Amino acid sequence: MAAKNNGGRPGAVAAGPGADRSYIRATHGQYSPDRATDQLPRRQFVLRSIAELTETITAPSWLVRGILEADTLAVLYGDPAAGKSFLALDLALSVATGRGWRGHEVAGGPVIYLAGEGHHGLARRARAWSIARAQPLVGAPAYISGRPALLSDELGATEVTAAIDALHAEHGPPRLIVVDTLARHNGGDESSTRDMSALVDQVDAIRRHYGCAVLLVHHVGHADKTRARGSIALRAAVDSEYRITREEGGTICLAVTKMKDAPAPEPMAFRLRGVELPIVDGYGSAVLDPIDYTPPRQSTAPRGERQRQALDVLVDLTARAGELREEAGLPPEGAMVMVGDWLTACREQGMDRRRIPAARDSLERAGHIIIDGAVVRLARGHKCPV
Repeated sequence: MAAKNNGGRPGAVAAGPGADRSYIRATHGQYSPDRATDQLPRRQFVLRSIAELTETITAPSWLVRGILEADTLAVLYGDPAAGKSFLALDLALSVATGRGWRGHEVAGGPVIYLAGEGHHGLARRARAWSIARAQPLVGAPAYISGRPALLSDELGATEVTAAIDALHAEHGPPRLIVVDTLARHNGGDESSTRDMSALVDQVDAIRRHYGCAVLLVHHVGHADKTRARGSIALRAAVDSEYRITREEGGTICLAVTKMKDAPAPEPMAFRLRGVELPIVDGYGSAVLDPIDYTPPRQSTAPRGERQRQALDVLVDLTARAGELREEAGLPPEGAMVMVGDWLTACREQGMDRRRIPAARDSLERAGHIIIDGAVVRLARGHKCPV
């Protein structure tokens, strides 16, 4: 896959608009995931000095500071009626109006909302948002699709870019594209790695073309409610991942379950508030209001000797990593432990190597640890002597 347009940072290869559009269009009607690499724009293979790159590093470019980076691919997932569309629309309208979001600075700009269904409901929610926030939407560069497009298909992707380009001259390129929901814009089998990869390729080509953030709204798994539904290829491809849940009593919680290049923010909580609309028959809608939230504490101790031993090893490694950060003048809270180092340390402590994976999985399911790619960390609320 071609490298992201990252603002000219060293080592980056900017795939220009022409290249990305040619990728989308040249494959029209004949897409083959097996040939995807051949279809991407070619670029020279070079080796760069790591020391040279580290001299010119830059801070992340934020669309919503601390929450959503610009020019990235993200997914927001949760159960039906958990509040996914309310949250996605809240973010989208905040970006379109340049209004801060929950105390986080926003880089405003055009927004494209690809809606798969419920267009009348979205219109009422947008009107309710405008009333509740005292923020007019007249003149705001926010646009919604009239029907879904099959983004897994080259024709559908080209159709979307053509419609966005028609607005380009007046408003400039979009800062954010919301796809709500992924299932309604996907013509393939979301459980198939091949089909999901094809969809991600198309969406990522659109992202590179405009240099914008793309937020995919998706459902949770049928059996595993802790991950997005379908092939793991989606989670592997996104830069950030957000899980939304609705607790008993109506509290809506948002947790960042993956943040590739920045620290994950603390969990947030919201509650729906009804808003009366100036239309006949007394129809109304709702908006999300932030509320104070304290994450539930984890159980005091894991069950089973192997789980306790593995957790003790991780606590010790985290403490040592924190000490090293303090010696370097850094806050210990940012300490990270690699999964491989943790599992190796477990074996060195005499744990049966055949039983270690089961202990790891049990600790993750119970919420004692969080595994994000190659990094493992203690869940918030777990006491660690750092």
